[in-house]
Amino acid sequence: MTPSLLGRVRGCLSSPARCLSHLHCFGLQESGLRETVGQMLEEMQQNEWKVVYCDFLYADGSLKQLLISLGDALHLLRVRSTIHTIKDLIEALNHKLREDSCKGLIICLDHAESVSSFTSSAINAFFDFPNFIDQENPLVRILTLGERSWQAINATNFTIGQIPVPEFYFPIMDKDDCISLLCEVLPEVESSLVKFVVDAAYIHCISPNRLAKLVLRVHDEIEAASKTDKTSIRNLNFSAAFCRKAMAEMLGTNTVVLDAKKENAKPKVEQQPDYLVMPVFQRYLLLASFCASNNAISTDKRFFIKVRVSFNKD
Repeated sequence: MTPSLLGRVRGCLSSPARCLSHLHCFGLQESGLRETVGQMLEEMQQNEWKVVYCDFLYADGSLKQLLISLGDALHLLRVRSTIHTIKDLIEALNHKLREDSCKGLIICLDHAESVSSFTSSAINAFFDFPNFIDQENPLVRILTLGERSWQAINATNFTIGQIPVPEFYFPIMDKDDCISLLCEVLPEVESSLVKFVVDAAYIHCISPNRLAKLVLRVHDEIEAASKTDKTSIRNLNFSAAFCRKAMAEMLGTNTVVLDAKKENAKPKVEQQPDYLVMPVFQRYLLLASFCASNNAISTDKRFFIKVRVSFNKD
């Protein structure tokens, strides 16, 4: 991830302009968007910024549920007993920001594509509420994350206002750029080891943050083995076997692991539990089907059986 991109995002978030209340960052999951933005927000927290996290997906189209989760994250229930409307949120937030000594508040909302489940009036009122925070209070910023651009989300749903939103695209890095970046941020690791791990794992994982964790894991394992044997390990077969095994544990996928200690060893497939490889939406669907299996028979008849209703003529 280029430092200039993060610098622009950080500059917009910390800008004193109050009209800049909403920013959007988008990119595929493999681009490391959430990890990179999370690290940036942690650094801003150390500089006296307050950061809270919520999710549009879990609100499920309910503005009330979104406000309740936001109130819990901000501990606003100590100020006001209920946070059910935008007016309640503004009043409680104004009161809390007067007491807190911070430069500003950043509300990070994930799964921006789920705004389509909200009504137009509700979602527009929510994104507009930072403009009603008192001028003497610290800044309030809304930062949304998603895989699609804000223009694409708006064009698809027609639920969001036409106010232009600054948005930043986080691209996927190719293998060579990823190797260069990891060699730069991990100077304690030999460049040959970085190149080897990325070459072995890039076909399965293209996120720079995950690859960095994988490089460090392989590096630590090699160092531990070197201290045990008191010899420098140069056998890449050992690293390849551990790299595949570590990658299987990190990604939660079924990966073939080769035992490098035996020359003629057969590949061994490490099976991960099904719930680890199941997508999130499939888990919810499975849970919903289990709950629906306990419904009464009359409920099933109402949905799946046509019932003829006869009317008696007087």
